[in-house]
Amino acid sequence: KIYAGTSRGVARSTDAGTTWRSDVSALPTSAGLAPAIAVSSVLSLAIDPLGPTNVYAGTAQGLFKSFDAGKRWFLSSPGFDLVTTRTIAVDPITPAILYAGGDLGVYKSTNGAATWNSVNGSLGNIFVRALAVDPLTPTTVYAATAGGVYRTTTSGDFWFGFNLGLTSSLTFA
Repeated sequence: KIYAGTSRGVARSTDAGTTWRSDVSALPTSAGLAPAIAVSSVLSLAIDPLGPTNVYAGTAQGLFKSFDAGKRWFLSSPGFDLVTTRTIAVDPITPAILYAGGDLGVYKSTNGAATWNSVNGSLGNIFVRALAVDPLTPTTVYAATAGGVYRTTTSGDFWFGFNLGLTSSLTFA
C-alpha cells in the first residue's frame, strides 16, 4: 500500500501506484463525528512499522488515525493543543510512541495517539517543520524548526540546538 497526502485528503494505492482511491471517511468519536479527512488538506503521513494498518495523518484540523489502512479515520488529538499537525514521527521499536509537530512545538503520545502531552521543555512553543526518531536509539529525536535543528536524547524532556552550519529552512529525509 502507498499513501499520498493531498489537498483533498488521503489517497491510497494497493497496486504500487497504478490506481488511487480516496474513499476515506470519518468515524464517530466520543465528541461526536470527527471532521471528514477527505476534505482536509493532509500535511504529513506516518505508518506504524509493526502494524501497517495503523496510519496517521496530520492536517490543519488536527491529527487523524486510521486503524484499517486508511479506509476510515478518527480525529485523535486529546490533550493536543496543536491544531495544525505538520509532521509526525513514529518510534520504530515501540510504535505506540509517536511525536507530532506544528505551530506550537512538539507533542508526544505513548499510547498510539489516544492521548498527547507537550514535550517542548527547553524547546518552547516554536514552529516545527519536521521530526525524526533515531532508529537505533529512539529516545533521540530531532526537530527541524524555524530556528534551526534541535535534538533530544531524553524523548523530549530536554532539547538542545544542533545547528552548526545549517540554515533555518530545514526538513528531514
